[in-house]
Amino acid sequence: MASWGIKRIGLTSSVLLGASAAALLLWQNVSKRLGIEDNAAALVQSHPNYAPALLRLNDTVLNQYASTENRQKIAEGSLEFSDSEAEVIKSRAKRAFANAPLNVKAITQIAMVDFLRTLTWTDRSMLLLAKSRNARDRQTLIGLSFIDVRNGNFDALFDTFDLRHRLGNLEDGDLQVIRGLSTLEEQRPLIEAKLADNPSWGEDYFRAAIPTWGVQDIKDNRQSLFVFLKAQDDDFVRQTLLRFYFLQLRRMQLYDMAYQDWSALAEVEASGAKDSFIYNREFKELAAPQPFNWRTYEPDLARAEIETGGSLYASASAATRSLIAQQLITAPIGTPLRFSADARWQYREGQGHFFWRLSCMPQRQPFYDIKMGDADRNSGGVSFDVPPLPEGCDYQDLQLYSEPGAFNQRISLRVTKVEIAPRALNVQERAAAQEGVSEEGAKE
Repeated sequence: MASWGIKRIGLTSSVLLGASAAALLLWQNVSKRLGIEDNAAALVQSHPNYAPALLRLNDTVLNQYASTENRQKIAEGSLEFSDSEAEVIKSRAKRAFANAPLNVKAITQIAMVDFLRTLTWTDRSMLLLAKSRNARDRQTLIGLSFIDVRNGNFDALFDTFDLRHRLGNLEDGDLQVIRGLSTLEEQRPLIEAKLADNPSWGEDYFRAAIPTWGVQDIKDNRQSLFVFLKAQDDDFVRQTLLRFYFLQLRRMQLYDMAYQDWSALAEVEASGAKDSFIYNREFKELAAPQPFNWRTYEPDLARAEIETGGSLYASASAATRSLIAQQLITAPIGTPLRFSADARWQYREGQGHFFWRLSCMPQRQPFYDIKMGDADRNSGGVSFDVPPLPEGCDYQDLQLYSEPGAFNQRISLRVTKVEIAPRALNVQERAAAQEGVSEEGAKE
C-alpha cells in the first residue's frame, strides 16, 4: 500500500509538471502573439527567429515607404530606400522563411524591397516562387502583372488578370492596359482567344471601355465584344453590354452599323426580322434589345412598360414633361406618311395628356408632334397625316412623352399597336409638289 501511494504521488507530480509546462508554452505563445501587436521590434530582440514578429516588423517599415506620397518622393529622388535598410529587411525575411517555410509573405517582402528600390518589379522567379506557395497573394499577383506587361508576356498577363479580378484585386489601371493592348492589331487575336473563355474581367472591361470608344475603336473592337457575348451565359450581362454598345453607336451616329449588328443578333432572329419602319409595333415581350426595339423609362412620377401579352401601358402625374418610351425607327424620306395607333385613354387635356414626337436623327430635331388628347377620348383607333420627311432624315426617333395639365392628376394610356406607313398625297400636297416642280423648271 505504501508503495502504491508513493507511485501515485509521483504520477500526479508528473501530470502536474506536464500540465504546467504545457500551460507555460501556451502562455509564451500567447504572449508572443500579443507582443506582435504591441512591439514587434522588442519581440524580435527576445525571440530573433520568431517568424510572425520578423514579418510584422518588416511590414511596418515597408508600409511607410509604400505609401502613395513616399513612392512619389522615391520617383522624384527626394526619398531614398537605402541599401542598408533593404538588406536588413531581406535578412529578417530570410530568417522568417527558414523558420516558417510555408509563409509566402517572406518571399513577397524580398520582392517588395527590390520594387521600392527602383519602383520596378524585376525578379519574376521570386514572385513565381511566392505564387507557387500561395496563388492568391494579391501583392505577388500585382508584381507579376507589372513584369508581364513590361516584358510583353501577355498570355500570362491575362491569366493573372482573371485571377486578380476574382480576388477583387483588379484596378482601373489594369483595365486600361487591356484597352491599350486592344489598339494593337497583333494582340487582338490573343485578346479574343481569352474573351472566348468568358474571363471574369470581361464584363468590367467592356463596361469601362465601350463608353470611351470612338469610331475606329468600335470598328477594331466590335468583333472582340461579340466573341465575349457569344461565350457569355449570363443574360443580364449580355443585355447590359449590348445596351452600352448600341448606345455608343447611337452617340457616334453609326446607325447603319447599329442596324447591321442588331439584325445579326440571335435575339432578333428568334423574335422576328424587322419588316416595318417600327419594330415590335404591337408591343410584344421580345428578347430583341435596343435600339430598334422599345426602350422604356421610369422617371419620377411617370413610367411606361410593355405588359405581359402585349401593349404598352403608360401612366404619369409628373409636374414636368417626361420622356417615357422611345425607339429608333427607319421611315422613308420624301414620302407622305400616316401615323396610326390603337389606344385607349381616360383623361381630358386639362388633366394632362400624352403625345408622340417624331424627330430626325442625329440632331434629334423635332419634326412632328402627335397629340393624343380630348379629340378621340376612349377611341380604339386614331390616325394622323405626317408630311414627308426631309433629306438627311434617314433615321428617326419616335418618342412618347407625358405632358402635365393644369391639375395635378395621374393620367394613363394603353397602346396596343402603333404604325407609320406611306400614304398617297392629298390634294394640297399634290398641288404643293406640282408647284415645286414648276418652280424648278422656271429656274432651269
